[in-house]
Amino acid sequence: MAGRINKSILKDEISKAEFKSLEKEANVIANKILQEKKQEYLSKIIEHPVSQEITAGPDSQNISNTLNGEGNLYTFIGFDAGDRPVENLIDIVDRNTRIQPIKSKGDVFNFQVYTPSLDELKGYTPMPFEGGNSWLRGIEKGISGFSNYLYGLLFPTSRSGRAIQSKNKIRRISYKPTKYFSVLYKNFIESFK
Repeated sequence: MAGRINKSILKDEISKAEFKSLEKEANVIANKILQEKKQEYLSKIIEHPVSQEITAGPDSQNISNTLNGEGNLYTFIGFDAGDRPVENLIDIVDRNTRIQPIKSKGDVFNFQVYTPSLDELKGYTPMPFEGGNSWLRGIEKGISGFSNYLYGLLFPTSRSGRAIQSKNKIRRISYKPTKYFSVLYKNFIESFK
């Protein structure tokens, strides 16, 4: 018994199978690249002086030099003793950084990288005492109250145990805003171009 095979249909089917195989391999490669770049990104966040200072807690030094060497960001921002704001930030960025294939044209597979921006992270990084404001944004834009910030040995009634806001001004200088997350975010996004 003889049979017929339409060559053009067979060719189309083989092309579809090859394309699916290539598409699957492209996804594997893209995800591997994303994981490598994401780990680099998270490491840079962790290694940044602002992150190091906040992670060190209420007894840390002002290595970010945002407070003119007086006290530290952990107590100035007003985190409660035991809070882990940088760990929370890392977790949110890690869980929400992903890659998604987008419609391919021609011989190129295209992917879209998504990671939360500074604006998107505002809601996840609230100031402990200022509703609606973000400590992550405040690091870069400015945080009020430095003229009344008093860092000391022990303040049992304070959130951190090491600092309070005085009713009187203690100094004339103010908090020094510094570039932090926005630069790391921009470098991560640009690393894919």
